[in-house]
Amino acid sequence: MKTTLFVLFFFIILGFYSCEQDSEKVESNPFDLFCNTLPNGWICQVYQDTFDTLPIPEGKNGRLENPIAIIKYTNDSLYCSKSKPLYLQVYDISKKDTLEKIIASSQIYSWCIPMFFGENENYYLITSPCYLYNGCWTDDNLNPLFQSLKGLFTKSIIKDENNSGLENGFEIYLTEKPYTDNLETDYSTVDFDTISLLDEPILRYDDLISYDTLNINTLIIKYESKTF
Repeated sequence: MKTTLFVLFFFIILGFYSCEQDSEKVESNPFDLFCNTLPNGWICQVYQDTFDTLPIPEGKNGRLENPIAIIKYTNDSLYCSKSKPLYLQVYDISKKDTLEKIIASSQIYSWCIPMFFGENENYYLITSPCYLYNGCWTDDNLNPLFQSLKGLFTKSIIKDENNSGLENGFEIYLTEKPYTDNLETDYSTVDFDTISLLDEPILRYDDLISYDTLNINTLIIKYESKTF
């Protein structure tokens, strides 16, 4: 009888230990930190596989290598976010130099190019302008989410709380020497760091009201609408 009770007690203790271990495994997912402090209304999903079915930005040489995780954000109070989620691709910080070079070399293209989002001592996160400037997200509706994430990064595109939304993300300049679209020219051999720009930009981020990803050639700009 004593032996039976001892064996039963042993398996009960083992069961508690196993449950505790499983709980620790669930809580130890390092990417949960991107979901733990969300404001009301926001939903976060972490993907660590099935990357072939998820959006990943494309550089000048094609789709980027698979990240170690993809974070998907939606907000049920914003109808458009169900069809236009915000995606962040998470890479190990060791990929930073490679990704920065890809980002820099991809700026001239109009598809879903990579864009820096934030970094810390462990991770380098990217997104894409077509995830952000898609007619759904605005500075106002993104700001609560971004402020909840700001403390996770040592550097990011997120403004201080007194401001809203994104940093002034870009300026567009004309080159001093005109460049035309020539199918016979191999632009991969052009050293863009040596190209001289005019002093004043023709377009700043603050001038941009909306960006229509369905018609990539149309920008709605303050005071007037221009088609490039």
